[in-house]
Amino acid sequence: MGSFSQGRIIVSLVLILLGVSVGLFTGYYLWFEPSTESFAAVPGKQRVIEVPSEAQPPNEPPALFKSLEADIIELVGRRRYADALEKLVELDLLAASTKEIAQVSSLLEEAVKLRAVQLESRGRLADIDALYESLTFNMPERAEYFLLLAEHRIRMGTPETALPVLAQIENHHQLGGHVRELIGTLTKEPESPPLASVSLTRRRDQYLVDVTIDHNYSATLMMDTGASTTILTPALISRLGYRSGARESRFSTAGGPVTAPLIEIESVALADAEVSPLTVGVLDLTTNKVDGLLGMDFLSQFDWVVIHEQDMLVLRALKPG
Repeated sequence: MGSFSQGRIIVSLVLILLGVSVGLFTGYYLWFEPSTESFAAVPGKQRVIEVPSEAQPPNEPPALFKSLEADIIELVGRRRYADALEKLVELDLLAASTKEIAQVSSLLEEAVKLRAVQLESRGRLADIDALYESLTFNMPERAEYFLLLAEHRIRMGTPETALPVLAQIENHHQLGGHVRELIGTLTKEPESPPLASVSLTRRRDQYLVDVTIDHNYSATLMMDTGASTTILTPALISRLGYRSGARESRFSTAGGPVTAPLIEIESVALADAEVSPLTVGVLDLTTNKVDGLLGMDFLSQFDWVVIHEQDMLVLRALKPG
């Protein structure tokens, strides 16, 4: 009986030691090799798994950029500009560094220029418009293609369709000044057709112009923008059938101030530019071998300009206000 009890005690001790060993082993494993389930139950703990450096994925974007860039260069060399431009849109999205962005800009400029020339040689002007418009949609940060689109539409005779495009880049830090000038030109009221475009004859530093007086008489007058009143010679006045009246005015001449008669004539005209009636001074200008001076009392009734390169006087109706 005593040996039986002693055996039971020994078995119990062995079982206890075995239980303790299993518990220690389990605790050691859980501490140094935690499972996902274990950390999920413990707030604040995260399992960190180290990945050896050689297992990191390769840096794909630069490699993809270079590969796509090479494809584009090949397509341009084969004159497949449309395909090259499609891939350039993708390349633009991949460009990250300043150098890559510059590379895209250079390739893009070349491909766009060559494609536009190619389309123009085939008479496909509408496709050039579509090309520039697609670039403004896909690359809205590149203001130069908005400008190309607008200028193309102006050349095609549809400036009204260019204005909305220009409005999107009128405050651009580089192109804004030029764009605002274009907008101003496109929105400027068209000039009225000229009333007269007449040839001028040079005499030293003066211009001579042929006018019609009283609808029937021709005369050659010297343009004098310094004269406030038009002058006609006594010989011409006599030929016109006028007689001097009592009205007089003082005039400045090369020999000094003089007093001369004033006469109201029926009209002075240059083509459809006519002033009627007009009060003129009567003064002898025989030394100039002309019939008188055309002064500002006539010219100021019109919007006038002398085109010196063509020796031409152009007169338009004054704008209201």
